[in-house]
Amino acid sequence: MSVAVDLQSEQPDLVARLDELNESDHGTWIAERASIMSLTPQMISERYGHEVLVWAAANADGETETRCLVDALVELAGYDRVLLSKAIKWSKLRHNSSRGSLVIAGYRLAEAVLMRRVEIDLPGLLRRSAAPGVELSDKRIEEYAVLPVQAGGMRTPGFIPETYAEVEPNTYYKSAVDGPLGFLLVWRHRPQAVVAIGAYTPSEIMIYQMQGIVGKMHDSPVPESPVVKTIKAGGLAPLVWRRLLVDLVDDVGSQIKGFRTVAIQEGAQNQWTGYTTPGESAPHLTLDAARRAYDIPAEEAGFKRGDDGHWHRPLGYRPSTRAGLAG
Repeated sequence: MSVAVDLQSEQPDLVARLDELNESDHGTWIAERASIMSLTPQMISERYGHEVLVWAAANADGETETRCLVDALVELAGYDRVLLSKAIKWSKLRHNSSRGSLVIAGYRLAEAVLMRRVEIDLPGLLRRSAAPGVELSDKRIEEYAVLPVQAGGMRTPGFIPETYAEVEPNTYYKSAVDGPLGFLLVWRHRPQAVVAIGAYTPSEIMIYQMQGIVGKMHDSPVPESPVVKTIKAGGLAPLVWRRLLVDLVDDVGSQIKGFRTVAIQEGAQNQWTGYTTPGESAPHLTLDAARRAYDIPAEEAGFKRGDDGHWHRPLGYRPSTRAGLAG
């Protein structure tokens, strides 16, 4: 690996250099990739570090080679197989990218959140997000919880297994997470809202979804049976709940090394905007509704629209007014 080895002495972050090389000189990148892939996983790890082995897994030819390299990372460096596989899958599915630095950032985010390596001050978040004129009592605050979640199995995105439990007779609060991971806001053991996040760049966390969850009572214990009643998310009523979700992501991101900014996906680029589910007559999310749910609140909360159309702001930023992100 002649070019990359020479550059390694000048650029400690070899994965970032390889990613840059792919964009600036693809022909040379192909040669470097072939040189790396000719080595055994243990040799790659010993010579260049396990993060280059992650890069190799993200740039492998086919699922079989990817699985072999992921298995090696589990054995040699203690990576979590599911989280790493999902980080690779999400990078390719959502970003059409095999950049090793993005996969590493996505894995780092998932590991910190899903393995509960970050602190969440839920009482503080709830008090800061109380609706105007509302003062939450300690007893009320104790009724809330935040759960880190991901889609079941190897799916990403997908349905959240924790929301498939029967909360009360014939009643379910089923929900999906539109990203590799996220958080579930729970009130009185009932899911109320979900926020989906993922690494958008190696230094930025993207919010892909902020959605309230409606409970559904069915006419039998079978979840697929006809719905006889819908139940509003009563735990959201005293909150500016989108503010709570954004502040939650901001607080968590500030604790994870490498992340500097947070973004909210533009409403028009939400995967459900304009999409009509088979069997339905109207879009799941209209463009106007998407703008009201994402664009307008983001701008009011101090996010700035970027050239990519999404909304961005530094981690740790708090706007002088708390009017944005209304529920």
